[in-house]
Amino acid sequence: MSRHLTQQQKDALKEYLDLFEQNSRQIEGASAPMLRKRSGDALLRNLLEGKDSPAHYPNERFLYTDVAEALMTDYGLNIYCRRPCVNPAETYHCEVKGLQAATIYVHGDSVYIPDGLPQLLPEGTYLGTLKDCAEPERVRALFSDKAWEPDSSDPSNWINDMIALDGICLVVPDGVKLPMPVQIVNIADWALDMMSNRRLCIYLGRKAEADIIVCDHAYGENLQLTTSNVTLQLSEGSRLGYYSVEQTNEKTTRFCNIRAMQLSDSQLEYNSITLQCGTTRSTLTIMQPEHGAVAEVCGAVVAGKSERADNYVRVEHGGEGNSSNMLFKYVLGGKSVGAFTGEVFVAEGARQISSEQQSQNLLTTDEARVYSRPVLEIYADDVKCNHGATVGKLDETALFYMQQRGISEPDARMLLQHAFVNDVLQRISIPALREQLSTLVERRFRSGRAQCDGCRMIDLCKDN
Repeated sequence: MSRHLTQQQKDALKEYLDLFEQNSRQIEGASAPMLRKRSGDALLRNLLEGKDSPAHYPNERFLYTDVAEALMTDYGLNIYCRRPCVNPAETYHCEVKGLQAATIYVHGDSVYIPDGLPQLLPEGTYLGTLKDCAEPERVRALFSDKAWEPDSSDPSNWINDMIALDGICLVVPDGVKLPMPVQIVNIADWALDMMSNRRLCIYLGRKAEADIIVCDHAYGENLQLTTSNVTLQLSEGSRLGYYSVEQTNEKTTRFCNIRAMQLSDSQLEYNSITLQCGTTRSTLTIMQPEHGAVAEVCGAVVAGKSERADNYVRVEHGGEGNSSNMLFKYVLGGKSVGAFTGEVFVAEGARQISSEQQSQNLLTTDEARVYSRPVLEIYADDVKCNHGATVGKLDETALFYMQQRGISEPDARMLLQHAFVNDVLQRISIPALREQLSTLVERRFRSGRAQCDGCRMIDLCKDN
């Protein structure tokens, strides 16, 4: 990626700024109260004017995914909050077999809350839209500014901050454990080239527990661009399981930016599985300023054809006794491109910090490419940080051994590839989700597609 924006890229970014300024009254009136204090426009304006500011792009965080280039397509925007004339739960229907979940559908950037959903959750829990939140000022105050404010290095995050009108909010009170996971089904499906801007805000009180499953789907022949801005606030002693499953298509460009604040003794279990995509970039920033916080971060990518998948993880360790563990595994075929950056920052004065990082990659064709980049920035002495990266091909000896015992070559290849990513799957703590994803990974290796039994999106997606 070039170190400088081209004039065409600057012009494309300026169009978003002009659109925001020309429609600021409409955007303000249609926005949830918590989203009305925006800073993305200032970041974008300062970048285009070359002023000294926190905004900096291009930068080393985006060596392998060009955000500005992706934003040059002339996408439509739904700033008038027009809702598609479909019931997404009936039209698309996505569920994890054998798992009862509180399921919300997001069509484009319109949120659908099923009737009776709040009654499934414990008293005092809020699960709904940002617009419907009865106490927006109190809820906004639960989140730290560092987790809430947009990433100063990511133009897609600035545009989301400028234009997103609504989103989903989950607030779990102190001591409450949700009895079921919350599943969020995101659908990119428009009859024209379209951008969707989504927001998700999750707050866990002291010693609260929750599991979130976020499924991204797309189909059709039109270009789709989705930006997601996710804020996670984990209070003292809380636990959050966050599971992301991507099954989009080659017409989709997806940018997801997650910022997580972990307070003392909190636990974050993050697991990301990309089964099908076009161009996808996930940025995860974890902040641990206090003590005893634990972050387990895992991911797997299965890509082929010309798919591109980029994961960037940054963990900022402060305080005392905090730890992080990263494991990412990619299986790449065709002319696909994969990238992983694991960045660990240890602040001055931090003590007893432990961080492990592993990036393991399997290339099944000569044309596939992968880039793995560990980054350690350490300003303290009482630290234990390790990292490793491997790139290889299938073990031909193992293939030969399995065929000698009657296993066909396609089955042998599937079994070896599945075994390779199984370490990531086994770290999913929800048994039904783990089993379903294991099945989907197997189907992806066998047929090139990952389809759920009983999912109504099978017929919609079969021609992608």
